[in-house]
Amino acid sequence: MKDRSIQTHLRSQETWHGRLGHIQGGLSIVWTYGNQKLLDHIHATAVVGPRVHSARAQELTTRLVDDLVRRNHVIISGGARGVDIMAHEAALSRGGQTIIIPGEPLNPKRPIHQRWHRILSQASSDNWLILYVHPPWVYHSKRLFISRNKYVVAMSDQCVIVEGRRKSGTAHTADIAFKNQVPIKCLSRDFDEDCGALPNWLLSQHQAMPYQFIGEAQENSTEMTRLYESEIAQLLMTTSGQMDIETLMTRVGDKHSLFEMLWEGESRGEIRRIGSMCYLCS
Repeated sequence: MKDRSIQTHLRSQETWHGRLGHIQGGLSIVWTYGNQKLLDHIHATAVVGPRVHSARAQELTTRLVDDLVRRNHVIISGGARGVDIMAHEAALSRGGQTIIIPGEPLNPKRPIHQRWHRILSQASSDNWLILYVHPPWVYHSKRLFISRNKYVVAMSDQCVIVEGRRKSGTAHTADIAFKNQVPIKCLSRDFDEDCGALPNWLLSQHQAMPYQFIGEAQENSTEMTRLYESEIAQLLMTTSGQMDIETLMTRVGDKHSLFEMLWEGESRGEIRRIGSMCYLCS
């Protein structure tokens, strides 16, 4: 990557492009350092989890990121200790790409924080981007990390919860995703320990769906032919059990017909709508 300078992006200018267009609200200026082309990547997933994590967090995060990299997704996270750093490092070590959205304000003299220096220095500079949403003139505070979460969600197509407690920063991020209709998926649905409390709760409240790995999706797709009867469920079977409403509309071609199909699928208990996504029920 030739240009290693800090770039300024203003909402009113052409530099506000790609995934920056997903950011709503009063934010009108951000700064980036790294490969600007990652802002225009087609697929991006937020990987979210706590700083204080379980003994299984590394294994779960690595397996998840490996699966997402194979699907050509950019990994987005907050650069914090714990699951965030695990996700960034797993992506880069596999030749994948990642976007860091830190809670700290921009330091123009030191855009790469010490926490990320080792993993970024060992990776191709084409594979990472740091996106600062807090300007250098604000004071460092806890609220900056909390407000950062909404930008992690806004830049992503989906949010995957590795693990987390019911009352935590991870739970705050999941709440933002749910309110903004960004699909939520969870890894740790069978956890008995405290770190599994949030994923289990989200799944029980139908605010999230279990994350399906590539092999699992293929296996489930084979099983679905014997289980589902509604027309919408048959359509979802061709996409490993999930599709956004806009794509469904393109496939069906008629809004009235689509909503009749959705009603039939929901009344049979075969599908579930979460935000802008439609999922097969297991």
